[in-house]
Amino acid sequence: MSQPALAACLLRTDFKLATLCFNSHVMRQPDYLAVTLDRYEPSRSLRSSTQHLLSVPFCNTVLGKRRFSVAAPLVWNSLPLDLRTANSLPVFKNNLKTFLFRRDFNYATERLRLHHAVKTHDNRTGLDRIYHAHHYF
Repeated sequence: MSQPALAACLLRTDFKLATLCFNSHVMRQPDYLAVTLDRYEPSRSLRSSTQHLLSVPFCNTVLGKRRFSVAAPLVWNSLPLDLRTANSLPVFKNNLKTFLFRRDFNYATERLRLHHAVKTHDNRTGLDRIYHAHHYF
């Protein structure tokens, strides 16, 4: 699969997971998905207790991490607070699309910048040395 196709697939997956998570967590429908999500409640008073986070169950297998009860909280917790506190599905979807496109566009722009900064192996910039050193580790 090509890089743009993979990026589009991941974007769509994050969008679907976040939308299902919003429906399940906020709207409490469908019920069979809503019961798999638990609100994160720390044992003592922390700043994170007001962040509307979900508890991520422990899982040590790759297949297990693909379950809705594990993958959805990971995507949900990565969203900014204003998205997690949206009051309606249309507002949530609109803001989610904007967030995901900006996130992926910034990532693609950074990769493109790194790609264009690459000189010949004799004439590397400081950024190129850091980039190439990172790939050796």
